Amino acid sequence: MARPSSDRSIWQQLRDEMRAHNPRGRLILGVEGEAGSGAAEFAARLADAIAEDGTRVFQAPIDGFRRSAADAAAPGLDATDVAAFRGDLVDPFRSADPAGFRLAAGPSDGDAGAPALAHAPSAVDDVVVIVDGAFLQRPELRGVWNWSVWLDVPLDIRYARIAAADGGDPDPAAPGNAVRRRAEERYLREARPRASASAIVDATDPDAPVRAFWDFC
Repeated sequence: MARPSSDRSIWQQLRDEMRAHNPRGRLILGVEGEAGSGAAEFAARLADAIAEDGTRVFQAPIDGFRRSAADAAAPGLDATDVAAFRGDLVDPFRSADPAGFRLAAGPSDGDAGAPALAHAPSAVDDVVVIVDGAFLQRPELRGVWNWSVWLDVPLDIRYARIAAADGGDPDPAAPGNAVRRRAEERYLREARPRASASAIVDATDPDAPVRAFWDFC
């Protein structure tokens, strides 16, 4: 069920709600959606809203933390290098490590050099990292997020977007989509990300997303 919004954009509304729960500090936010949900774009607009008061904001795709380049296109849960994500981004960011933190893991296949370090001076209290992508509420990542958003997009629309971007079959039931579908269904069943998210957004129309409220009883 959706409710009408105020004159503020939905990204500003979410920012204000997040700030009501997290008024200050070094914060890690999750913007989660299954493939084709538009999580990266939504996260970028949320970052813009948060930065309106001068808060320094960084954005990092969870896909930047893969065990290898070959895993980059893998649709399953096991491709994320959780140790690298925590060791390269979460831990040094939270501790204000003077050496900085990474918004993507270094390559493990002998490719180009490791991504440059991002810096947020320890004297700056209000710094936000927004991580976007899928499978963010998996058990290994519980406790990372200070606040999170789940993006709801109908299955057929998501797979049409994936096909338009990657040239695959837009039919969710197509054999070529079976591995991704099984991973998504297992994740929804076991992790229940809607119930874990701080906010749920119907992002069917990426230019006019609507806050949604679900009854989990």
